[in-house]
Amino acid sequence: EGRPTLSYYLNFAGKDTKRISYAASFGASKLDDGVSALISPELKKFSAISVREASGVTMLDALGIAADRVIDPTILLSAGDYEPLIAKAACTTANPVFAYILHSNQIVAKKISGYVCAKFSSPQRDSDGILSCSIYEWLYRIKNANFVVTNSFHGTVFALLFHIPFIAVAIPNSGMNDRITTLLDAVGLPDRFLFEYDEAKIDSLACQQIPWATIDARLEQIKEKSKEFLAEALKW
Repeated sequence: EGRPTLSYYLNFAGKDTKRISYAASFGASKLDDGVSALISPELKKFSAISVREASGVTMLDALGIAADRVIDPTILLSAGDYEPLIAKAACTTANPVFAYILHSNQIVAKKISGYVCAKFSSPQRDSDGILSCSIYEWLYRIKNANFVVTNSFHGTVFALLFHIPFIAVAIPNSGMNDRITTLLDAVGLPDRFLFEYDEAKIDSLACQQIPWATIDARLEQIKEKSKEFLAEALKW
């Protein structure tokens, strides 16, 4: 109890098993000595390791383990690949603003989403018991929104894929933020990640045109590198 589940490190596999990690995430920005000592021997059995966050590369380097940074697997697909799922959505309408806020007591995220919803004259909808929807409807609502406010990595991912203007909000005291900042840095949109409630900044982002062709080109470059990692890792 309280220990990492080593099955996630494939410790049940035989010694001749080829172990590969693709776009793994620690969900933390620092590993304590106990965890490091526990997982380091398991990680050294891997033939190839890749992670989502820049911090993951740094943490593994401190353990003497090389890792590549790759794109999340959801971005290996194009926006069009999700159309068959969206077609299964039961809903046929979407609000101008889709606010997808994870976890309780997200004061800054809720305040930002409330301000943006008021700006767009949109009822506030989020994951905190106000709106419950299937994955099909979730995708539909993002794709058909005029604006997305989220503290979720995958909320940010699909806003990018569907070309929906968005604001990503930090989760206080969380190691989960780095996966969002790493992605936004990679596509050149670091300013769309907010730590504080700032109406002037929100107004600026709400009016700002996102250069989607440039974003797509950057994502495509990262996708190709990620596919190259997989192709090389899967060689026998």
